[in-house]
Amino acid sequence: MKTTCSKVRKKFNRYIDDRLNEKEKGKISLHLKNCPRCKKDIHDLLNVNKLLKEIEQPSIPCNTIEKIKHIPKTRAEKVKILRFKEKLRPVPVAASILLTIFLAVFAGEQVTGVKESPEIPAEYHLAQESLYTLWEEIRYER
Repeated sequence: MKTTCSKVRKKFNRYIDDRLNEKEKGKISLHLKNCPRCKKDIHDLLNVNKLLKEIEQPSIPCNTIEKIKHIPKTRAEKVKILRFKEKLRPVPVAASILLTIFLAVFAGEQVTGVKESPEIPAEYHLAQESLYTLWEEIRYER
């Protein structure tokens, strides 16, 4: 049975890569001896393979594989990530508020220097409270 060009061409890559059994290799080799068109085509493919091997491979950054592993594959994974990010949105706001309160309380004391001094007698503080209470009473009577 004669081997046709279309059947041989389908097996060109496996022939070049030496992935055919001896019987198939023999048929293709015989066909290539008798068919100048297929012989030219296989020669062209061999030249392309040679040129491709000569091309310098680009260097890939070492963390590329890790980045690829973390890419969501399905729409469900993307939605899950988006929902998680939405839940995290209030975290920076809460952190900002806490930081502001912290700075207002602790840094404010250091700037103004307003602190109860142990040198001031307790009676002074009681008197200060009494004055404040008296002031409140006078203010509301008017």
